[in-house]
Amino acid sequence: MTQIIPAKLDRLQEVRHNALRNALYHAGRRRSFEFWNKFLNFSIVLLGAGSTISVVGNIPHLAPYLGLAVAAIAAIAAWQLVYDIAGRARDHQSLHKEYVAILAEMERTLISISWLHLRYYFRAQRKIRV
Repeated sequence: MTQIIPAKLDRLQEVRHNALRNALYHAGRRRSFEFWNKFLNFSIVLLGAGSTISVVGNIPHLAPYLGLAVAAIAAIAAWQLVYDIAGRARDHQSLHKEYVAILAEMERTLISISWLHLRYYFRAQRKIRV
């Protein structure tokens, strides 16, 4: 059994910490983007329904706001299409998977860890960064 020297253990902890922190960050960002994507989809469907607009148009004191409502719906839909929130959620999911894979590999080889392994894990983390 290989004994892990203190300097190597410190470096191992640093690499593990960075991988775990990045995995948690990307999981959180993915959840956030998924929430906003669902919220905006719901808003567009609810506000953009033709029946909703026609009902608002038949109420005399709300008729002046019809144009504003249509403009707001169009702006929300355009922003969602341009910003691609669902795509960003997928990107963060992919990054999260890569960091978790690094953590799993580190745990699997913890007993026989060497300087070469640490350099490999550190380089793997640097490659993931966008």
